[in-house]
Amino acid sequence: MTTRHLLASDLDGTLFPSRPDPRHARAVARLHALVGRRPDLALAYVTGRNLALSLQAVQQWRLPWPDFLCPDLGTAVYRRYGERWREDTRYRRRMERAMGGVTGEHLLAVLAEIDGVKPQDPAHQSPFKTSFTLAPGQPGRRTVAWVERTLRDLGYQLSCVTSRDLHSRQLLLDILPAGVDKGTSVTYLQQCLGLTSADVVYCGDSGNDLGAMRRSFRVVLPANADPELRRRLRETGCFDGTVPRCYLSPHPHLWGVLDGCRYFGIT
Repeated sequence: MTTRHLLASDLDGTLFPSRPDPRHARAVARLHALVGRRPDLALAYVTGRNLALSLQAVQQWRLPWPDFLCPDLGTAVYRRYGERWREDTRYRRRMERAMGGVTGEHLLAVLAEIDGVKPQDPAHQSPFKTSFTLAPGQPGRRTVAWVERTLRDLGYQLSCVTSRDLHSRQLLLDILPAGVDKGTSVTYLQQCLGLTSADVVYCGDSGNDLGAMRRSFRVVLPANADPELRRRLRETGCFDGTVPRCYLSPHPHLWGVLDGCRYFGIT
């Protein structure tokens, strides 16, 4: 059947909470039911996790297997073929060109010299995503501005994306190819599926979802979404108009996603 809609969602904090919730199983059952009765709906998970950790989360929380996985903050795209996953090599070549020859190893060495910037564990590094934590108590915006200035001085055209860890609330910093964010992978899927931006619903709760939400997709924020994310989205005007493009659900996590799907007519 022809795909008519794409539901793209963050994982941590959006499709599942930071701690076990006895009500969550009912929400998961409803998501399975939605996917089952809508064969024209494509499902994509867009996450900061790598592929292995993404698959682990899907199993742990018993979520429906998606048609697509966009791990490492959308710097990779995988398509599901039965029980196997295959990377989209055309998208990978796009990322390679966008990096401009800069390697993650070099970025780790250069930026680790900046006070308050600490590389994350190797499991959180990937060919096109270099990840750091910012020291507690540090002026986060000032540190990020210093990182951006350092990259510019080196002649690198790269993007800095900030978010907060779901559990520790520690400020995180990811360095991505120029102009790339989670929305880059979702736009790529939209084009591959022959959809318009109005056919895409994107769900997320934290700062690294902002790039996708600033695009012209339909947007769902669960009630637990970061207040800073809500504030920055309001500045774009996407909550305005007779039919707002962005929906803030009164329900948290997956219940909010399901509520947003109903709001945008995906039932």
